Amino acid sequence: MRIGMLVVMVAAVAQIACSGSGGAGEDTGVDVHVDGPDDALETAVDPVTDDAWDVQEEVECTADGDCDDESSCTVDSCDTDFGLCVHDPLDRDGDGYPAATDYGVPCPGGNDCDDNDAGVHPDADPDCTGAVDANCSGVDDRDEDSDAHVTEACWGGDDCDDADPDAFPGSIALDCALDRDCNGEIDADNDGDGHESEACGGGDCDDARANVSPGVGEVNCDGLDNDCSGDMSEIEDVDQDGYANTACLATGATVDCNDANETIYPGAPEVCDNIDNDCDYDFLDAPGADDDLDMWLDAACGGNDCDDEDPTNNPFADNDLDGVFDARCGGDDCDDFDDQAYPGAPELCIDGIDQDCNGVVDCAAYEVCTTSGRCQGRLVQVASGVFTMGSPVTEPGHDAVEIEHVVTLTHGFEMQTTEVTNAQFFQVMGYEKHGMDHCGFSCPVLDGMDNCGFSCPVTNVSWSEAAAYANALSAAAGLSACYTCTGSGASVSCSPGAAWPTPYDCPGYRLPTEAEWEYAARAGTTTATYNGTSTLLGCEVPNPVVEPIAWYCANAGGTEHPVAAKTPSGWGLHDMLGNVDEMCHDWYGAYAGPIVDPWGPATGTVRIARGSSHGYGAMNLRAALRGMCSTTYGNSSTGFRIVRTLF
Repeated sequence: MRIGMLVVMVAAVAQIACSGSGGAGEDTGVDVHVDGPDDALETAVDPVTDDAWDVQEEVECTADGDCDDESSCTVDSCDTDFGLCVHDPLDRDGDGYPAATDYGVPCPGGNDCDDNDAGVHPDADPDCTGAVDANCSGVDDRDEDSDAHVTEACWGGDDCDDADPDAFPGSIALDCALDRDCNGEIDADNDGDGHESEACGGGDCDDARANVSPGVGEVNCDGLDNDCSGDMSEIEDVDQDGYANTACLATGATVDCNDANETIYPGAPEVCDNIDNDCDYDFLDAPGADDDLDMWLDAACGGNDCDDEDPTNNPFADNDLDGVFDARCGGDDCDDFDDQAYPGAPELCIDGIDQDCNGVVDCAAYEVCTTSGRCQGRLVQVASGVFTMGSPVTEPGHDAVEIEHVVTLTHGFEMQTTEVTNAQFFQVMGYEKHGMDHCGFSCPVLDGMDNCGFSCPVTNVSWSEAAAYANALSAAAGLSACYTCTGSGASVSCSPGAAWPTPYDCPGYRLPTEAEWEYAARAGTTTATYNGTSTLLGCEVPNPVVEPIAWYCANAGGTEHPVAAKTPSGWGLHDMLGNVDEMCHDWYGAYAGPIVDPWGPATGTVRIARGSSHGYGAMNLRAALRGMCSTTYGNSSTGFRIVRTLF
C-alpha cells in the first residue's frame, strides 16, 4: 500500500514539475533557503494547504534524506516509512512544552521560557523560593497577582486565588458569587450561617459572626444585636439606646448608668437637669455644673467653661505655663501644650510650625529666614548719592536747626525695611523689652500697648542696647563688630569701635548715621515726606499726605502699631516717619555745611533720633526733623533700625 502511494505521489511531482511556470524540475514551494545542490529552492515551513509542496517534501525525504528547514526552533527528520519530512518544535528538556526562544531568537508558538529545565514550563508548580519563574508568568511565582499575599501553593501562603489581585484573606472586595476574602465561604455569606449579608441583598447585619443573623435568638449581655432587629435583648438594653444596663457589668460591656432613660448613656450630651446624663460619675449636672472639676462652670448651664468635659480647657487655661491662654476657649495661644508657641514667640523658620500664632507658618513678609533658622528683618540696598539735607525755610514746620546743605554719601548701604520688632530683639538678645520685664510675654496690658505685641517696634531700649543688638547680628553673620561693649542686657555700655575711623568703614551691622537716615527717608524726593508736603501740621483729619504712610496722633490712638502696616517709600522702607523715633549713630550737633560722609561730632551728651513717633502731629513727621535720645536710657516711643555699609 505504501508503494502504491509513493508511485502516485511521484507521478504528481512529475506532473507539477512540468506544469509550473518555472519550467521542468523547478521547486514550486515558497521557501528560498538553499538546502543542497539538488534542491535550490526549498521551503522552511511546509504550508499545510500546499499539496504540491507535500509531494516535493516527500521527494526530498526519499531522494537524499534532506529535511532541514534551517530554523533552530524545530527538530527536523525524515519519516522513511512515509517518505515525509517531520519538523517537530524544539523541546530540549523533553517536558512537552516547545521553547519560547532559542539563544535569544523568538520561536513562534513556543511557550517554555527555560527549555533547558524540565521543571520550568507554563503549567509547572510555582517556585516558592522566589529564585525561578517556574511557570513562565514573568512575575514572582509566590505572588503572581501582586496583592502582597503568597499563594496557597507555597508553604505558609494564604492567597486562595493568586491570579486575582482582589482575592486574599481580609479582602474587602465584595463579590456576592465568589470567595474573595479566602475564608472558605462566598462573600454573600462570609460567616457560613446560611444568611446572605446585607451588602448582597440579604438580611445578615453582621456577616462576620455566625451567631448574628435574622431569626437567631438574642443573647443577654453579649453586646450584640443577635437577631438583626436593630436592638439588643430587652434585658440587656431596656431603653434600647444601644448601651447595656448594669446587669451586664460583669461581662465587661460599656454599661448604661440609667437603662430606663434612652437619653442617658455614656457620652450623652449633658443638660442642666440635675442628672448625670453622660454617665461620667464626676458630677451630677446641676445648674452651673462643673463636670471636669476644673472650677469653671459649664457654659451650657450659664458658666464660662467652653468644654466642661476637658479639665485642660477653660477661659484661663495655660497648660504650658507660657503666660498665654489657650485658644480653644477664647485665648490667644494656638498651641497651649508647647511653651515655645504663643503670640509673638520667636519664629523658628525651618520647621513649618507657626510658633508666633500669627496664622502664618514661619517668617513675616518683612523678614527673611537666616541660616540659623530664625527670622531677621529684611534689608534693602540703598545706592550712594548726593542730596540736600535739611529743609527750606518755606517748608511748613521748618526748624532753624534744619539748615539746608549738600551731603555726598560715597558708600551704598543696606537698611532694614522696618524698625526692629520685639520678636526680633528677643530672639537675638534673649531678653524682653517693651516694658515686659516684670511679667514676661503674658503681660495683659503692655504699657498701654496691649493691642500691639511682638510685631511692634521694640522700645525702652537704650542706644547702647541697640548697638549691642547690631553687634550680635554681626557676630551671627561672621562680620566684625562696629561697637565696643561692656556689660550685658539692659546694663550694657557701648561706644563706636576704635578700629574704625568712621562708621562707614565698619563691615558689620550698625545704626545709621543721621545723613544715611535722612537720605533713605527721602527716597529720592525733595518734599517734606516721600508722599509730599502736608500743609496740615497737627492731628487734623483727613490728611492725605501723612495718613497713608505713618502712625501719628490722628490715627495711632496713642500707641505704637505693628510694623509694615503703612505704605512704604519707593525704596521699600516702612515707618520711616511716625510709629516710633529711630536712634542714629551720631552724637547730636550742628550741621557743618557741604560735606562728604558725615557722622556727627566726635563727642556729645545725647544721640540723634529721627522720624518722630505716634504721639506727635504732622509737623513732626518730616524727613528733615531732628530729635535726640539718651545713650543710657530708653523710652516707650523710641526704637531703631539697622544698616550695613556696602563697599
